[in-house]
Amino acid sequence: MRNAYFGIDPPVRIRAGADCTLSSIEQAVDFLNSWPGRRAGPDWSEVLCLLEAVQTPEQMPAATAALRALLERDNLLVV
Repeated sequence: MRNAYFGIDPPVRIRAGADCTLSSIEQAVDFLNSWPGRRAGPDWSEVLCLLEAVQTPEQMPAATAALRALLERDNLLVV
């Protein structure tokens, strides 16, 4: 569990069965860890590691940008 809550602003809307929204780093980590449609490959693991490493607000922009890019590439990002 994280020491601080890191909200994603604006939240990331994704296609995962029914549309859902990721509004925190914790939710994003849980989604990447548990989603059954997770793609194999280093990109998913790298983004997961980047998200799990967020400890300060300064790390948020890079982590959320990587998350959005990954989801967009795999046609999971709702824009």
